[in-house]
Amino acid sequence: MVPADGAGRRYFTWRDREEELLGIIRRVKQRSSGERTAVVFQRPLPYLYLAGHLFPSAGVPFETRDTFPLAAEPFAAAVDLVLSFVSSGHARLPAIELLRSPHFRFECEGSLLDPSAVTECDRALLDARYLGGRGELRRLATAWAANAKDRRASSAAFVAATVAHELDDLSQPGPSTSLLNCLLRFFERHRALPPADPDIASRESRGRAAVVGLVRDLRDAHVLHDDPVVDLPALAATLRRLLEAATFAMFSDTGGVTFLDVRAARYGVFDSVSLVGLLDGEWPERTRQSSLYPTSLLMQLGWSRDVERLRAARAGLADLLGLAADRVSVSTVSLEEDVVVAGSALLEDLEDTNQPLVFEAPPKGRVTAEAGLAEVPDAVSLVGVSAEWLELRRWRGVATGNRHRGDVGPRPPAKYAVSGVERYLSCPFKYFASVVLKLGEEPDDELTMSPRTRGRFVHEVFRAFFERWQGEGLGDIDVEHLDRARALAREVAEERLAELPARDRPVERIWLLGSPAGMGVFDRLLSLEAEHPDGVIDRLLEHRFDGDFQLEGVDGPRTVRLRGIADRVDLLEGNRVRVIDYKTGRVPGRGRALQLPVYGRCAEQELTSRDGRPWSIDSAAYVAFGEARPWVSLERNQQIGKAVAQGERRFLEAVDGIERGQFLVRPDQPRLCAYCEYPTVCRKDYVGDG
Repeated sequence: MVPADGAGRRYFTWRDREEELLGIIRRVKQRSSGERTAVVFQRPLPYLYLAGHLFPSAGVPFETRDTFPLAAEPFAAAVDLVLSFVSSGHARLPAIELLRSPHFRFECEGSLLDPSAVTECDRALLDARYLGGRGELRRLATAWAANAKDRRASSAAFVAATVAHELDDLSQPGPSTSLLNCLLRFFERHRALPPADPDIASRESRGRAAVVGLVRDLRDAHVLHDDPVVDLPALAATLRRLLEAATFAMFSDTGGVTFLDVRAARYGVFDSVSLVGLLDGEWPERTRQSSLYPTSLLMQLGWSRDVERLRAARAGLADLLGLAADRVSVSTVSLEEDVVVAGSALLEDLEDTNQPLVFEAPPKGRVTAEAGLAEVPDAVSLVGVSAEWLELRRWRGVATGNRHRGDVGPRPPAKYAVSGVERYLSCPFKYFASVVLKLGEEPDDELTMSPRTRGRFVHEVFRAFFERWQGEGLGDIDVEHLDRARALAREVAEERLAELPARDRPVERIWLLGSPAGMGVFDRLLSLEAEHPDGVIDRLLEHRFDGDFQLEGVDGPRTVRLRGIADRVDLLEGNRVRVIDYKTGRVPGRGRALQLPVYGRCAEQELTSRDGRPWSIDSAAYVAFGEARPWVSLERNQQIGKAVAQGERRFLEAVDGIERGQFLVRPDQPRLCAYCEYPTVCRKDYVGDG
């Protein structure tokens, strides 16, 4: 069979391997059910994986005698969780992953460990800056047990510590049999109950038996032949190598379309044959060059030449073309994992075949349940959970417009956090996830302070310094007072550093106070203060705004309820105001910078109301230690009034978007999606829409 597209090719070209199999399914459904059909491949994967999903979905039976990699079975991954837990020194993430694994059963005081207790333990370990260690894990569990609100976290921590004790033999070198017996005891002691679905339970049980049997066989081999002393990395490497080499037989239907490789296909009798995946490097299979012997020497030893192997592959293809009693088709694909691939050189040999040609248009139409659900859901018959899911989607309606892309409808006015509205400008969906859905950010383990924790620490140190400075009756930090300011800064910094855990002090001391190799942030701040003496009368530190404020928008003045904390509001001579915002990183882009202009306007109104005389914003700046020039003025070569007015308008436009319920995925800088706190719930495919 050749495509009837007028191109003159004697093979079909599909987009990818999934489309290739869908084309075969369409042909099978158009023909007699008694026809003997075979799909012949050079490499079984990924065709066997795809067939296991597509053929049952299309209601077409198939059979195969090929085996699957044992390493792809879920329980093989569960073994890796155990090994990672021990090799990491019982670190937080491996411990939580092990406790959450559905392949093991963990109990606390006679009852099954509650998953919510594992979640609370995860958060508590993160807050405690836990980096590993069985003794530290037990110490934390004991400490939390004395506090009522931490008892659930304590129960999970005790289980993790108990598991660490059970696996203690794996944490130190020992005879191979001792380490393998420890692993086998753990598998047996914490064996999970089988899933409710009988098909899934059967597969998981067989996969588990295969993995455990492999570990047991390795143990028995060491008992009979050699029992060397090994450590966990060596044992883990051996186990992973064995798992990667082992295969796993899957049950399949009998009858229907037969899947087999080119070696087995030569012995079959079929009415219709589809040769699939004719790609360069697969048909024929690419040979590996020896790294030890030159080709000339190998040929003298009887190894086949490349030209001889190509001649044999062509002869094999000719045999396969004559295999079917009725028809044979050949196909290749254009993409492999979204990468363009080249067809096999053997496709050119099809031009020389003497077999009669039958022209056929590539079959089209829906054949799988997924395609039917996407286009004609009413025509698809479902039962159980699948039917409930379909009914829910029908109730919600068809996903048109922006309704299912983050446009949730009008929301009532509220009190807005200035930092939250700034987050809305960075990406509306991030605001939706954090403020509306109230989702927590995915925690990360940090060997040192996280950027956010460091930012809070630096803010606290700066506030303590300026409180002490002003308590001594001092105002501007100019050249004359710079030495005194540096001495006081060091004194305050050392006091605050003493409150940190011992492991954090060296790094944060260098960050704050510097080293012979560079200035610390305190020196940089004091130098900037000396460069900008503006007649400071007072400083409002960590000043809180909370109430109704009037902002100027496109349509005139408008009252908005808002809240926020300004790092510093400097009161200058002449009823002038200067707003300072500290950043341990870089400044936000001009299109989403809101805190300085909004806090400046709020300070004007609050001070005017308090003192009964007008105050006006004179300047505003970020002190950003991640910038080459840390002092970054808000105005940036324009009048301060104009810069503040632009910030007010941006704030009100963002508030309007929030109240309209528009939370589309629209990042200010798409490259930052790689660092988003909500990757698991973000519909990234909508970036750029609208």
